[in-house]
Amino acid sequence: MSPGKFNNQYYKNLQKKMGLLRTDQMLYADSRTSPFVNAMAYAPDSVFHNQFAASMTKFGNILDPEVQEGGEVRADCGYVNSYDY
Repeated sequence: MSPGKFNNQYYKNLQKKMGLLRTDQMLYADSRTSPFVNAMAYAPDSVFHNQFAASMTKFGNILDPEVQEGGEVRADCGYVNSYDY
């Protein structure tokens, strides 16, 4: 709806059942996350930008699993590679 802008239209689209991916649309369908979708849909762009920046900062601070104790890169994201007890 607003391809040239970086704003909260994504959340408004979810409310209209216009999510790009099925997994996106599930954010609005799930009672645990739909309040967040509603809040972000009506938040000023400044709130959206601040929340996005905070999320990207958290994402950037994820440690490399191969250097963490017990970490691994999964061959299949739905399963651990092995159980070493």
